[in-house]
Amino acid sequence: MNAELTQHRVFGDVIVLTAPDGSTAQVALHGGQVLSWITADQTEHLFLSSAATAVKAIRGGIPICFPQFAALGPLPKHGYARTAAWRHRGGGRFVLDVQPGQWSGFDDKACALVLDVSLGPATLTVSLTIDNVGPSDFTFTGALHTYLRVADVGLARVDGLTEQPISFGTEVDLAIPSVARPAMVSVDGDPIMLCAQTGFTDSVVWNIGPDKEASLSDLGSGEWKSYVCVEAAALEPIAIAVGERWNATQSLVALSM
Repeated sequence: MNAELTQHRVFGDVIVLTAPDGSTAQVALHGGQVLSWITADQTEHLFLSSAATAVKAIRGGIPICFPQFAALGPLPKHGYARTAAWRHRGGGRFVLDVQPGQWSGFDDKACALVLDVSLGPATLTVSLTIDNVGPSDFTFTGALHTYLRVADVGLARVDGLTEQPISFGTEVDLAIPSVARPAMVSVDGDPIMLCAQTGFTDSVVWNIGPDKEASLSDLGSGEWKSYVCVEAAALEPIAIAVGERWNATQSLVALSM
């Protein structure tokens, strides 16, 4: 996989990954965040807000929530990793080293995060590895907060995570524990994306809806209609002892090519 460093006016350093079939992914070093996934037919499959900035977290793509998901604890919402400065280690590998005292509330913890991004035919795979490099054990919650692009969220639905299809039009914020099978995203009855995960036990499906859209200053007007978040998540605290490793993956398969 070829990798090229580019400069983005808003997001700073961005690595562009290119597969032999011509598909591409863009990863910002701000947050170690996948911003774009374009398959060989030149279709963009990830949503990125027109008002997104790197002042804090980037609205869209695949933010990394760690070491806390949402407000499930005392740390800032969704933790620190999504606003940290990651490093590119070549190919599709990105790393973040966290030293004791670096993150408030995570003071005596040290860990090494590795994000591996790989492209296959109509497939994007994102793998997160967390090593506890000492000096103490820790627990975390987290997620890959994936924003999928849809033509009209009012026509979208997500199958496979709950007994009934999940539909949209008002705010949707569903936490689904113990996910046993992939999620299928469709628009107007046509399947567009298969979302599979390993290591992540749970899933979250989210769309802000029209009533609260204005509360997000980094979401463009009317853009609530253009995305569905299907997040691979660990919502119950996961313990990693000193010297231990945790790994989890989300794979996206484009079905509309």
